[in-house]
Amino acid sequence: MLQIMQGMYFREVPLTDTVHRGIYYTNLRVYRDQSLSFVFGRLLPSTTFQGLRTLTVEAKERLETLTLNGQQEVLAATTGDQLLDEIAAVIAFCLNVTCVRDYDMARRLIATDDDTKMTRRGPTSLLRQTFDAAVVLADAAVADLDQFVQALVALERKSYEAAIRALRQVTDATLLVDEDPALAYTLIVAALESLSQAIELPAATWEEYDEPKRRRIDAAVEKLDSAARDQVRAAVRSVRAQPRRAILLSRRSSWSNSSDQGNRPTKRAPPSLCDPLAKRAYA
Repeated sequence: MLQIMQGMYFREVPLTDTVHRGIYYTNLRVYRDQSLSFVFGRLLPSTTFQGLRTLTVEAKERLETLTLNGQQEVLAATTGDQLLDEIAAVIAFCLNVTCVRDYDMARRLIATDDDTKMTRRGPTSLLRQTFDAAVVLADAAVADLDQFVQALVALERKSYEAAIRALRQVTDATLLVDEDPALAYTLIVAALESLSQAIELPAATWEEYDEPKRRRIDAAVEKLDSAARDQVRAAVRSVRAQPRRAILLSRRSSWSNSSDQGNRPTKRAPPSLCDPLAKRAYA
């Protein structure tokens, strides 16, 4: 929805121009009173410094006014809910914050400034920053969000659909971390692995091949010249190609969880899965 509304796939016909606004509860704290402009529209943060904060998301929806046979289109606009929810999910994912419509959910998940119990045992103890009492929206974060959105909507349609589907599943999973951490973990891993099915991965290198087998093959071809060794290795990779999941796990863990009790796990995906998105999200 977010990508289509930018007019990338429309014909050369007049377009409607409908403005949608939605209010979301968040832990973002903005020390400015002006709106923030992006390719989809604007963000209008609240000025309150106590309790939950609100963020008004404003987006423009464009639809074609004429059918293929030149008749007037019946649909002039949608409710805008799907468009606004996609934008909120992108904000939550890119900035690692909470951005939801439900006030009770936000109040339950987001820590308060003086709530030490929730900080130690609540959802904020499970995911770094996502449910902190206040996350300051710095200028660098605004620029990062703008670049992330532009890279997202510039993807090919198939890649965009895979990325936005995984992105929304990750943000939805974080909202379950307090009730069922195991389910949240499973959903996040499933979302990241789904990208490997939708996006073509680079071929595995020889160093990523199974180490015990690699050592035996290297020992067998040790007396050959370098060109012959490379041919043998290429033939082995083409016949005994590693499964995608093995390549993913060998390159980077999809969920980093430090053994130190003082460190909390963070959501991370292999950059090779959704370049250039992951490079912007996890820089």
